[in-house]
Amino acid sequence: MRERRIHRPPEDTISLLTPPPAGSSWELTYRPSARSKRAFKTPLDAAELIDPSGTSHVHLEASPAAVQVRQTHPLKAGSISETLDLDVAHGTMRSARLLRVVKDGSDQEVRREEVDFRSGTIPLPNDAYPEVMVPFLLAHQDWSRRHTLYTWMNDRFVARVHAEGRPGTVKLHGQKRQAMAVQMYPDFNDWVPLGGLLTKLTKPLLPRYYMWFDPNTNEVLRFEGPYGPPGAPEIVLELDRNA
Repeated sequence: MRERRIHRPPEDTISLLTPPPAGSSWELTYRPSARSKRAFKTPLDAAELIDPSGTSHVHLEASPAAVQVRQTHPLKAGSISETLDLDVAHGTMRSARLLRVVKDGSDQEVRREEVDFRSGTIPLPNDAYPEVMVPFLLAHQDWSRRHTLYTWMNDRFVARVHAEGRPGTVKLHGQKRQAMAVQMYPDFNDWVPLGGLLTKLTKPLLPRYYMWFDPNTNEVLRFEGPYGPPGAPEIVLELDRNA
């Protein structure tokens, strides 16, 4: 007798992210600080880089065909600003262009990076998003399932990650409030095949990014983790409505 095969859908699939509603426009202010307890041993210490007396700003605008996210962060010796443009089509968004500028204390440009994601010169995955922008791109997703995407650090370092969310709480400026708590972590099987058992055993040890979203407005209330790939300076961003 021919064996009957049962089709089992995958737990999740890599897919493009859902854009915020067309017409969305907001600017949020955050208090940046160094993470009190670092998860990685690295010479890049956020306490030596981030200016805790300054404020970070994140601005988002969404139209039916495009989304733009801009963010600026204060450094003790200057500032860093990043602008990501995304194309919107068929209810999904794709990275289109990234501009990253670093300035010194005298407002002189010391680094500039421009990336055209539309170009096929380097065949990046369709669902590759700059890792420092991902917290603000995940805010509008459906958390009834796990999301899998690629985070882009540079053209030579693109990592597959998973993001899982569940209702929870977050302490913000001494006050506890309801939030969608999201954890994002890398998929080591994308680099080294571990198998099902080892994957399950190593999952609690994986480096994680933590995000808390307002369940009503989808605002990012708090972010905690590396500002970039594992080993990057570890920061905390807390929403500050009074700034």
